[in-house]
Amino acid sequence: MLLKKILTVKSEFSIIGERGKIRDIELLVRPLARDFDAVLFTQPGTAISASHHQHLLDKELNLLIDPEGNCDVESLDVNMPPESPREENPLLKPDQVERRKRTEDILQELDVKINQHLPCIESEEETNIRTTRAIAQRVVILAVTNMVAFNNMSADEAIDYLKENKLWDEVTPDEKLFLGEPTDERKLAETWKCEAIWVLMWALKKVDQLGPPDELCDLSDIPYEEYPLGGNKTADTFINQNFEPRTKSEILDANDLYYRFDWSCVDARLNNGQVHAVNPGLVYERHYALSWLINYMDEEWDEITCDT
Repeated sequence: MLLKKILTVKSEFSIIGERGKIRDIELLVRPLARDFDAVLFTQPGTAISASHHQHLLDKELNLLIDPEGNCDVESLDVNMPPESPREENPLLKPDQVERRKRTEDILQELDVKINQHLPCIESEEETNIRTTRAIAQRVVILAVTNMVAFNNMSADEAIDYLKENKLWDEVTPDEKLFLGEPTDERKLAETWKCEAIWVLMWALKKVDQLGPPDELCDLSDIPYEEYPLGGNKTADTFINQNFEPRTKSEILDANDLYYRFDWSCVDARLNNGQVHAVNPGLVYERHYALSWLINYMDEEWDEITCDT
């Protein structure tokens, strides 16, 4: 916000002195305008008017602009205030503040816009990560619907597989809608779930790193023996493994990073700007999966809100 104030000057504006004498309006307005570094919205017909129409004056009472485009000022200095310091919530836990700092260091290195006032995500103390069984089940279901999206399995085959492996009750309403009528449009949207599979496999330590936020994942990079589908594998073979998942801290670090990546993408979209070093579609899908992982707002898969 500019350190300028708009003073509205009307034709009846005057000051009455002790003896009833009208003092020159300019004597009052000029020092105020200078003190406030003001732009004055001025009506015609006042003692300081510079146009026959409503117009703007600078702090020296020179004409800035009127409806006819007249201007007596060659340049206008704009003084921007320093960014207000971030006021820390005293209820924040140390891990929340430290996590945000690490994330912002990464954003700065990538030259991604930072919102200094974007809240911290939940602390480790407040967070309950999904169980490895729930994560593994979700991976299997996503892998099956992804096969349909890429035309590597028919919808009927997918439904049969999920029912035979006792996973149909875990399939969400939106996924059942997709499998019931897998239109080309729905298939296209479902292909993006590769990024969710990638995130969940990372959480289960089947993927070493999430990778750059501007490079789409390649599920073929996951070793065949680690992937839940293929050959004669059953869902239980994958789901009942003795997983050693990522720590709560690692998952929250990733969530915080993609939460702030996502804000920069939304900001760019709303302001017709460009965001560098990230792929907005990828960022959204990863943020979605990470929010589910940390039980954000206790929302289930179809209801995840990627709040920024």
